[in-house]
Amino acid sequence: MLHTGHAAHTVEIVHSAEAPEAFYQRVFPDRSTLAPSMWRLMSVGHLVEIDLARIGTRFDLGAVDLYLLGVLRSNVGQPLCAAELAEVLNVSQPAVSMRLSRLSGRKLIVRKRDPEDHRAFTIELTEEGKRISDLSVVAAVENSNIIRALRKLPTKDIAELTRIMVDVHAEMNRSILAGHPDRKTECSENA
Repeated sequence: MLHTGHAAHTVEIVHSAEAPEAFYQRVFPDRSTLAPSMWRLMSVGHLVEIDLARIGTRFDLGAVDLYLLGVLRSNVGQPLCAAELAEVLNVSQPAVSMRLSRLSGRKLIVRKRDPEDHRAFTIELTEEGKRISDLSVVAAVENSNIIRALRKLPTKDIAELTRIMVDVHAEMNRSILAGHPDRKTECSENA
């Protein structure tokens, strides 16, 4: 419990595991079963982002940069274009282009002309990009709070959590991408 005080009044901030459930049961009694799960996902997502941002500072990269490098690293042999990366990251093409420019400036990625479509460029990791990607994964496994928390769970719980998150992730990707009919994955010089 945190207390912040000013001369005029004192505000008490409750930070407990039960606070969101109690709030949602009180305010949304008919939706109280799903809302706490959403709150937990948001809270955990926020904490994971903070955790990965902390790890990213070791490499002077943000959490999304680490994710982008990881996507490229895990797609070995399948070069991706900027439009495909924007879709995977669920960001606009201009946003991914800015990140790619920064990563290119650091010599972590290279843009290569697609041999099958000379208008298009693919994005590939440089050797330094591969090294940084690998080191960031090691740093995350060895030093992230989310991994520490997961290691405390029984193996069957981790398997069930993974199964559930795969389903939630797939459904969210479908609904988010369906909600963006203007988003097209076309690799061209402008993408």
